[in-house]
Amino acid sequence: MRGKLLRRLWLIVGLFVGLSLVSVEAADIVSKPGLYQDKTVGFSLAWPDSVFTGTDKLASEAEVVRVLPKGQTLPVLTISVYDKTGETGPLEKAGESFKDGLEKSQTGAKRFKLRENKMVTLAGGVQANYAMVTWKWGGTYALVTVGVTAFKGDKVIVVSCTSAPGQPAVEVLDKWVMALQIDP
Repeated sequence: MRGKLLRRLWLIVGLFVGLSLVSVEAADIVSKPGLYQDKTVGFSLAWPDSVFTGTDKLASEAEVVRVLPKGQTLPVLTISVYDKTGETGPLEKAGESFKDGLEKSQTGAKRFKLRENKMVTLAGGVQANYAMVTWKWGGTYALVTVGVTAFKGDKVIVVSCTSAPGQPAVEVLDKWVMALQIDP
């Protein structure tokens, strides 16, 4: 009888410990309309929740956010977090990797052109790479994708926004991706 009671007690203790670990992990991620914050990696992104009112299925294991206007397919704003590997190139060349990754993820698309690939400084003073890629969906429908890539510790953080050219203007897309904040 006493052994059975002890086993139940340990089961309850284990359950509480497990739940507390899950709660701590969940508290490290804030995901709500207009904001995603990862306190473990140390970054956040705020976007206009009046524009991006819907969510879509995540496209890869690395993707943590995919938002778009409700009932529409564009513009789409995404955040992806990858582990740095031995194949991760320098930040200055991240635009080329961004284009290559976009090309691999968009089967049926063609004519990917890296239009801009430059170093930028985010609001908190962190260096990042900015890239703009134009491409054709189905060979005819023109799209533009802008992205910001930043390194934080052993992680690669990529924020991207894809839309039809001029809908909205690239400067608006730039503003949305450049809102990435990297914790010191």
